[in-house]
Amino acid sequence: MPFPERLLHHWASVLREGDVARTRTALGDMKMFVGQLTAKDYEKFGLIGLLGEHSQIPEAKLLWDDYKSKMAAAATPELEILKAQVVNLEKKLEEAAQKEARDDEEKKWLKGVVEDLERSLEAECSKTECQKKLEQANQLLRQKEEELSEAHKEISRLLGMVIDGKEEATSLMEALTLLLQ
Repeated sequence: MPFPERLLHHWASVLREGDVARTRTALGDMKMFVGQLTAKDYEKFGLIGLLGEHSQIPEAKLLWDDYKSKMAAAATPELEILKAQVVNLEKKLEEAAQKEARDDEEKKWLKGVVEDLERSLEAECSKTECQKKLEQANQLLRQKEEELSEAHKEISRLLGMVIDGKEEATSLMEALTLLLQ
């Protein structure tokens, strides 16, 4: 249950008046409720500033210290939450960096695979081109073999004619030699 605002307002009014006796009484009353007051209660109606103005009074100093300890206690869970959030964000950042590194490695691997495939494809294309050229060379070789075979036949025929012509010339020479004798 929140602390009654009317009482907080009354204490703030008394502290603003500046009457030392009433201020000490109000601070004494506030001191009785230290266990029930929260940091937000101290902040309502400017009580914190007023406590700071009366810091020479021991009760005001005690209430000021109570406020600081409650603020620290209230800030601790928030601080722990913020620390946990920072740790979580650092973990997420580290995971993202690791994922990026894995992605980079995978990209490098895939790039290598693509390059290997390109080389293989080039080799295959080169092999196909070589096979085509080899087939063309084989056809040309067969054609030249046929031409060579025809040339051999022609040479054989011509040699045959030369031999026949030589035999005829020899026969004519023999006949001429017989005539001349």
